[in-house]
Amino acid sequence: MHWKEAQDTWLTALKAEGRSPVTLDGCRGHLAPFGRFLEANGISDLDNLTPFHLRRLLVEYGEGRNPYSVRTVYTSLRAWLRWLVSEGTLRESPTERVKEPRAPEPAKKVYTPGELSAIKKYLEKGKTALALRDYGLVLVLMDTGARCSELLAVTLDDLQ
Repeated sequence: MHWKEAQDTWLTALKAEGRSPVTLDGCRGHLAPFGRFLEANGISDLDNLTPFHLRRLLVEYGEGRNPYSVRTVYTSLRAWLRWLVSEGTLRESPTERVKEPRAPEPAKKVYTPGELSAIKKYLEKGKTALALRDYGLVLVLMDTGARCSELLAVTLDDLQ
């Protein structure tokens, strides 16, 4: 199958599944470098695609780009090619033999003791029920090191 036809088929399937226009645009955008690579290398039929081609694409695309962008293109490409395998269009996805590109772990912001003290002082001033709630939540986060999502998921049963 020609890669353009395969891409259009996938995007149509995603649209039929109710994916948002933003998601569809994102998928289309992530596959664009792949399409340019295929055209530049005279590859039109996906049956001729090899892991070597994908590695070359990732190397070429990655020159001067953020490693997260390279990984995003790879993950979209992997999703598309796996879908083509599940649909019976491809026998095997070449991404199965290509490791996901690495991207460094983003550094997480850690508040200094002075910043934590300033936050605490600011929240202590509140007298409304919401201000007291916020103050309590911030104290729990500071004391436990829990993530916001973890604290928000806590139920009354968890506290007993």
